[in-house]
Amino acid sequence: MNNRPTHIPTENDIPPIKVKRVVNRRQLVASGLLIAVLTFFATTAMLLFFAIMFAPQLSNALWNTDATQSSLYGTSAAVQNAQIIVDMTSTALQVELRDQRDRISTLESEQAILSARSADLDATDSAFTSAIVATQTAEVLVNEMQRTQAAIAFNETQIAINQQATLIAGQATQTQQALSSGSIPTVTPTPRPFSLRGEVDYLAHPDGICDWQGIAGSVVNLDNTLTGTAILQIRVLSTDDELTVTVSDNLGLDASYNWAVELGDVLTTNVYFLRLETITGDILSPMARVVFDGTCDNNLAIVRFAQGDGR
Repeated sequence: MNNRPTHIPTENDIPPIKVKRVVNRRQLVASGLLIAVLTFFATTAMLLFFAIMFAPQLSNALWNTDATQSSLYGTSAAVQNAQIIVDMTSTALQVELRDQRDRISTLESEQAILSARSADLDATDSAFTSAIVATQTAEVLVNEMQRTQAAIAFNETQIAINQQATLIAGQATQTQQALSSGSIPTVTPTPRPFSLRGEVDYLAHPDGICDWQGIAGSVVNLDNTLTGTAILQIRVLSTDDELTVTVSDNLGLDASYNWAVELGDVLTTNVYFLRLETITGDILSPMARVVFDGTCDNNLAIVRFAQGDGR
């Protein structure tokens, strides 16, 4: 079946035809690439030109920049070091200032102490001066008293010796008369100016010392006071030894003793004989006998001499 149009279109029925420009994409891409390549080469050429032209200036500028930067770094480090030094110096000055203040405070304290000590020394010096004067005065008085006592004791001893000499002379006369008449005289003990008072006592050392042995005692005058200082002596006799001790020192045993003698630091059972004499050896008392038992409880023997006739 033939479908032929029944109506033939006219010019009015046909719309106008739009003409499109056909663009070749490949050409556009090639053109873009070409332009880019040309631009790159042109830019590169310009940069090379400028680099060649301004290379020394750029090098100097870069070198100067590095040097300047290094200098700045050095300056910054120096500034930091200087700041550190300043801080350290400030700290040291503060410490030194504090130390100086402490020293000043210490010196002020020491000055105050020295002033106080100076005042104490002045007061002590005055006290010492007064004490020395008082001591010297006391020594003068003691020496005077000792001289007086020694003179009294010497006079008493001299009187006793004179009495003894008178007795001995009378005895000698009587003996001579008896011998002349042919009669035998009666033998009597020789009287002495001093006699033994009581028995010999045995005590322990007052300080409890065991390894010690000795004899102590007293010599008293008619007034029952100690006498004989420095003018009388005690003679001690034994089978092994003989010694003398001056009446004056009691070895610190007791104030009631005015003589003492240490026999040794070993306990023995030895027998000793002792008597009172003048320092020239004149016998003034009968002989005393001391026998130790070798014990600590009886290592100190006490012998007392008293002025007066004795048997």
